[in-house]
Amino acid sequence: MLHLTKTEKGKRTTSKGEASLIVAGELRDDWIDKNVYPCEERTVAAKILKRSRAFGKQRTEVIELRPRVG
Repeated sequence: MLHLTKTEKGKRTTSKGEASLIVAGELRDDWIDKNVYPCEERTVAAKILKRSRAFGKQRTEVIELRPRVG
């Protein structure tokens, strides 16, 4: 997810919503190969996006709590 939304010069940036759909599609294909039948792809993408946002908030909090050197 983080790799898909990385900003690179001269390359179109993928939104977090688009990236979550890509990851959900890959997970769904993998689960079907393993005979596990998942929820609808949009449901999985929404859960991935929700957890990604929560991770981003936690990451921001950790960065803010670090003591500044210098």
